[in-house]
Amino acid sequence: MTKQLNYWILIPARIKSSRLDRKLLKDINGKPMISHVISRAKQTSASKIVVATDSREIKLVAEKSGVDVMITSGRHPSGSDRIHEAIIKMSAKQEQLVINLQGDEPLINPRLVEDLAILKSQNPDVSVATVATPLDSRIEISNPNCVKVVLDKNSLALYFSRSSIPWSIDSDITTNYFRHIGIYAFNSGCLGQFIKEKPCDIEKTEKLEQLRWLWMGRKIKVLIEKNYAGIGVDTEEDLAKVRKLLKKSNN
Repeated sequence: MTKQLNYWILIPARIKSSRLDRKLLKDINGKPMISHVISRAKQTSASKIVVATDSREIKLVAEKSGVDVMITSGRHPSGSDRIHEAIIKMSAKQEQLVINLQGDEPLINPRLVEDLAILKSQNPDVSVATVATPLDSRIEISNPNCVKVVLDKNSLALYFSRSSIPWSIDSDITTNYFRHIGIYAFNSGCLGQFIKEKPCDIEKTEKLEQLRWLWMGRKIKVLIEKNYAGIGVDTEEDLAKVRKLLKKSNN
């Protein structure tokens, strides 16, 4: 079934980062971070893999990794805007299924990407499919850099927040918490509708663009990944963890 599914992987790759500048070019055991992400993407059955970037340096690295590259504006406020520009330049059909894979997820499991593409294709009534993983660390639950999501009985997102949601009166309870993983599946035309809307108030307050989908009244289906082992790299500490894990896995 996976081999028959036509989906593209687009990797937004901005050169600047507020907390770890030029992080996509940071060396991880002999390869730039973006090369590790591309390597994982190439292990999927995606029919097309494209890096959308504002950087000539990233372009050269990506091309050496054997994927297509689209140079995009350096003024985009988000990865979604960058992907939208690339999709337009590629003349994608409205129904084209696209996976937005972040360039700072060097440990992403290719199987998870496949599962997300399948989930979206099986749920054409939802606008977006994304991923969450159970969260039981009180420290992470209260960490604003760890985005939480609350779900309904059908695994549709009710709300995303940097706050501890759901709020627990009993401080010992750490069940029913889910950490959101920033990988998305959507159709090209649906992304275009999203981009046409200006950022809404809750999105600007939380600094979470996925809240715009909910504000628009759109459904977001959430895939629960119980054994998520990836690490989104935002700091030097994250980078050190990834280097250690990859070195261990290669021994």
